[in-house]
Amino acid sequence: MNNMKYVIYALLLCFGIIAGIVLYFGYMDSRYLLAVAYSIAPESSEKWKNNFELKQREKMKEVNLDDRINKIQLNDRYYDIPQRYTYGQTIEKYGRWGTPKSERIKVGTMEITVLLPDMRPYFPEDDALWVKTGWGAKVYANITNSLGASDWFDYIREKYINNTYQYYSRRDDVYDLMVFKSNGYSHDTYFPKNDEVQLVISCSKGNENIPDFSPGCQVKSNYSPGIVLKYSYSKEYLPDWMKIDIELKRLFKNFEKTSEN
Repeated sequence: MNNMKYVIYALLLCFGIIAGIVLYFGYMDSRYLLAVAYSIAPESSEKWKNNFELKQREKMKEVNLDDRINKIQLNDRYYDIPQRYTYGQTIEKYGRWGTPKSERIKVGTMEITVLLPDMRPYFPEDDALWVKTGWGAKVYANITNSLGASDWFDYIREKYINNTYQYYSRRDDVYDLMVFKSNGYSHDTYFPKNDEVQLVISCSKGNENIPDFSPGCQVKSNYSPGIVLKYSYSKEYLPDWMKIDIELKRLFKNFEKTSEN
């Protein structure tokens, strides 16, 4: 039995060394590494995970983000994104901020994460809000190349209004939104009553069998020709859907540069 214990400790030590190297160079999502560790020794892995995350968060708070800018090119548009806005794509995914490239990077999707209600990026004093379980006040947003038909909004909206989707039925409007409740599916769909506001919202329903379930809303919105804005947030903020859409578009517009330089 003692020999087996030493074997497990040796395996964990080797795994820890490999994991450290892999995470340092950013070759793999940390969640995959933890999955492997848990399959080897669940209890020891839990302790290692907690200690690792605590050290990583303390190290993360020490990083000076004031002058860190991610330079992005999406289609023929140029964006300068302060790294404070990349929490979901860096800390949540890899456990570290990483170092921005000096050159401008061409991408097909550009992502940010902010806190409601004021679209605030990451600051150490708000750390408790960022680590809160569930959606909390976080908004995950991205702008991406528009794939498929350019009239996607009109096409989808017409399908719902004409009752083409038989598993959805029109209900009373809320918050200046047309409501289409699903019959059996886990999401309801919403469209602005004003058809000039081109966006569609899909919100998950609550689940009484899961007390800690956190319903969320996913939104697809026209941003500019060839580019769509997609974002998600807690369903409790649905009444503020219009303000959130306007503020996110304004934020991305503020990141946009008039030229590559």
